[in-house]
Amino acid sequence: MHTHTQLSRTYNSLLIGWCAPDTNGADITQYCVEMVSPPLSICVPAMETQCMFRDLSPDTIYKVRVQAENAAGKGPFSAYILGSTLQATPTPPQLVLVSAGSQHLKVSWGGGKRTGQSLLQYVLQYSTDGTRYHKAYEGTGPTHRLNKLHPATKYYLRVAALCDGVQSEWAEPAVFSTTPTPPPAPKGVVLSQINPSQLAVLWKPVQENCALPVAYVVQLKTFGTDYLQVYEGIETSCVVSMLAAKGLHEACVRAVVKCEVNGSVEKLWSLSNSEAHCECRGTAQDEGKEVVKQEATGQHIISDTSPLQNVVTLLKKEKCLTVAFFIGLFALIAGLIIVSRF
Repeated sequence: MHTHTQLSRTYNSLLIGWCAPDTNGADITQYCVEMVSPPLSICVPAMETQCMFRDLSPDTIYKVRVQAENAAGKGPFSAYILGSTLQATPTPPQLVLVSAGSQHLKVSWGGGKRTGQSLLQYVLQYSTDGTRYHKAYEGTGPTHRLNKLHPATKYYLRVAALCDGVQSEWAEPAVFSTTPTPPPAPKGVVLSQINPSQLAVLWKPVQENCALPVAYVVQLKTFGTDYLQVYEGIETSCVVSMLAAKGLHEACVRAVVKCEVNGSVEKLWSLSNSEAHCECRGTAQDEGKEVVKQEATGQHIISDTSPLQNVVTLLKKEKCLTVAFFIGLFALIAGLIIVSRF
């Protein structure tokens, strides 16, 4: 009798093929392919030597046999062949953003072992244009962090599940963006006493590294207390009032930018801050003397001038000499003109 075999299979179908038997003088008119449990019979034309069974159950063994028929009648059935369907195709998982930075994206998609099935594996791919994808990860873990990415860049990510070599369809690509690079820490922070109850905080502006406005946050604390935010804005100086007459004060200045990343507005802080100390004096003879100490990120300044003069000098330090030069020059020329007239 003719031999038959399983040609291909999926999780819900089997393709059975066979070789045509001897005709014994009468051409074959059709084949009858019979499946056991569930009972199913399919007749195919004589010119075909294969048959597809559809809508089967995943991961199931089936018994199939074939019978040829001609004008003289039906021939004997072939021996049974055992065919099996594959396990059901895994459902593609959905990506969730865990965290985003200027050079990384961490995503999650769940995972683990499902009842009655082998351990699932996952393939994660990324793209910058949504067309050309590159493999980022393959394994059993439910999360992955993509590193060495570009700041403020949009990435397309997709994931598929694998089970016993059967891969699911790719999940719908998820689009996530890395954040801009955080601003650098402000430099040149100076803390100066104006009067017994006021302090001035000054710092140099940071260079903006993206098309986002940079703001500054100033925190102040007295020795033995916690930091308290006293200013947030775009200026590079502020005056803090209502201070205790005496005490060692410490100012901390950080730069921050606001940006919209992955559908939410986030604050990107400078990775470090700048600090300055100032000891406030409470008596008249002490008000004119201060010690301002800049930490490792800044400068070291000692001033014996009056506090108000010191603040004005700090604000106009670079412009003062130029203005004074032109005033002196103007006075000299005016004096020479007056003398020449006499």
